[in-house]
Amino acid sequence: IWLTNNEISDESSDGIAKTTSAGAVGYLMSALEGNRTVLEVYLGGNKIGTKGVASVCNMLRVNSVITDLGLEDNEICDDGARMLLDAVGQNTTLQTLKMTGNVVGNDSPHIKSINELLKRNREVAKLLFEAEHPELVTHKLRRPEKERKRTSRSSRSRGGEGRKDGDRRRRRGGEQRRSDSKREGRPSS
Repeated sequence: IWLTNNEISDESSDGIAKTTSAGAVGYLMSALEGNRTVLEVYLGGNKIGTKGVASVCNMLRVNSVITDLGLEDNEICDDGARMLLDAVGQNTTLQTLKMTGNVVGNDSPHIKSINELLKRNREVAKLLFEAEHPELVTHKLRRPEKERKRTSRSSRSRGGEGRKDGDRRRRRGGEQRRSDSKREGRPSS
């Protein structure tokens, strides 16, 4: 679900009608609590603030499907990050939480702790996938990341040089065959 930049805030744009972000966001989050199909929710730029984050946290505590959540540019402060930390600690499926452009900075201890929990969730998801689908697991999933990078770099450099040398040899060989054919009076291939 992509509902970015709708400016759902505590006050409407004209400043007259008063709506709470918890109302609009709360309604959506309560609908997602029992969700079994929506995997990604992006609410960036909606200015949901702390009230909206409280609704998001309530949903995260019970939802076991959503893997990606975007809350960029929502005026989320340190209190909101603390609430999210508690909710993510109770959720085992969320793997990505985007929080850039909020009042709370990336150097916040709450954000750092959230990132550690999300890393744990990604590792658990990978292990579950490998256990449930062993026929789909390739050697690339089992190989450590550092080894994968090292191997891909070295094979690229070897393959590139070998290809160029092989192309030159093939061209020379073709030129040699054509000149031999002309001497013998045969058509060249």
